[in-house]
Amino acid sequence: MTPEEAVRTLAVMLRTWEDFTQEDVHQRLLHTGLSAREADLTYGMTQVAWGRMFLNGLGITFAPTYVFVGAGGREIASGRLTAQPHYQAAMAIATSEQPFPGFLRLAMMSADVRVVNEMLNRGSNASDLVTGPPHLVLIDDVDDAREKSRKPWWRPW
Repeated sequence: MTPEEAVRTLAVMLRTWEDFTQEDVHQRLLHTGLSAREADLTYGMTQVAWGRMFLNGLGITFAPTYVFVGAGGREIASGRLTAQPHYQAAMAIATSEQPFPGFLRLAMMSADVRVVNEMLNRGSNASDLVTGPPHLVLIDDVDDAREKSRKPWWRPW
């Protein structure tokens, strides 16, 4: 499935589903045939895009980049959000359709929306806010195996 098809699948899924958790969505995406990594990418990048679209117009300066981290928190990739295919697909949907219940829920669950809301509640001006790059955890079989093969420092055997 292409990133565009994966994000479209997520959007169709969320069109009428407004009471979900990240794990609920991840499981449903896996049932569509996506790998765990693709499900994570689809969910994470769509959440970032829709959260930013929700906050659009407030004058917030958003970081233009993203960081993917793997097992143990090590950086495995980074780049410009506007070049990331899942983000592009999610923004295309967000700009071409009216918000629907699942769109709003996913947007409200994003880190950008939560942090901006907290800062506004503390009295900050939206136009003074600058976000950092979103960090998405992508764990795959290679990362899992590598992490499991590492011995703890305290175990000499």
